[in-house]
Amino acid sequence: AGLVLGILYNALYLGLTFTALVSVSATLVILIVSCAPFATALFAAAAGQERLDAGKLLGVAAGFGGVAVIALGQPMTRVTALGVGFAILGMLAFSLGTVLYRGRAVAGDAVRINFWQSVAGCAAMIPLCLAFGRPGTTATPELAAAVAYLALVVGVGGMGLWFLLIRVSGAATASAYHLLNPIFGLLFSHFLLGAAITARDVAGVGLICLGLAVAARRAAQPARQ
Repeated sequence: AGLVLGILYNALYLGLTFTALVSVSATLVILIVSCAPFATALFAAAAGQERLDAGKLLGVAAGFGGVAVIALGQPMTRVTALGVGFAILGMLAFSLGTVLYRGRAVAGDAVRINFWQSVAGCAAMIPLCLAFGRPGTTATPELAAAVAYLALVVGVGGMGLWFLLIRVSGAATASAYHLLNPIFGLLFSHFLLGAAITARDVAGVGLICLGLAVAARRAAQPARQ
């Protein structure tokens, strides 16, 4: 399960969405990735893991509406069919990985699974890097810090917390927390880069919080059982 998760999460989801950013605006990629809760809910229902609850879907829809309110207020300058396809495939890979973990590996050792998925993702990407990577990248302290952050904080810490969230709240509700990405993006861009936060952004954040509250509440009782 860890090896398959490494292909779905690290190689396909991150690889395809990062590649999509080359030819598609970040705004559109965020919107596509934010569809993951819907795809996860459908996959989980098809696998017999969770009931397709109308209230849960309504909460996810409200959260997605908030993401759309925020994202569509940003510039959308680059769109290509190939990039959109990469983003959609990456989103579907993420949803499949979430359902796989919920169904096959939720009772396993999360640390061991996280280790093997990192190994699998690395092994899958090495040939692609050798074939398509850009040689001559200059090593800098900033690059080293970024890679270390992605490997340790995101890869080890973030995925460990993600597995815990799936165990506690279920696949669909855990996936719904991806809707928080635009909120933190707004906050980081404001405090680190000085970007302005508009009334439209505040309205979108309100919709996201409302949607997550509804989705989490509807899933709380089944998750405890």
